Amino acid sequence: MQWHQAEDEGSSRAAAARQAIDTARERRARLIDAYVYQSALPETDYRERLVLLDREILEAEEHLATADAPALGDLGGLLDYAENLVTRADESWRGLEPDLQRRFQHLVFPRGIAFDPANGFGASDTCLLFSDFEPPNGGGEGMVSPTGFEPVFPP
Repeated sequence: MQWHQAEDEGSSRAAAARQAIDTARERRARLIDAYVYQSALPETDYRERLVLLDREILEAEEHLATADAPALGDLGGLLDYAENLVTRADESWRGLEPDLQRRFQHLVFPRGIAFDPANGFGASDTCLLFSDFEPPNGGGEGMVSPTGFEPVFPP
């Protein structure tokens, strides 16, 4: 199953859960009206039905809370999507709507991109997710000098 299909199914489940909540709340309101204003049923029946409707609403709200969660049945596909997002961030960015592009930029560059006339553009920080792709700090500090052949270079 593709990611967008799982997202569509989650949206459909969420819409069904919202409809079930609305329907149960309407039935609850009619039950209260029938009991309070019309005296159409005894108190014991009213309380039993009220408990059942409250339980139905609670279950529908629980379904709604989990309906939009992505289905992890295709974990391999999800991991492939994440890998593609990280390794091809530029292509991912180009495929987004302008509002999502700004959000994606903020994710990758939390402090924005600075401009220095001497050095050009640069980012002071990047997202921790992209830290493995950055060169190590220090420009060679901590490197071991090669030994065994002349000349020996200082560290």
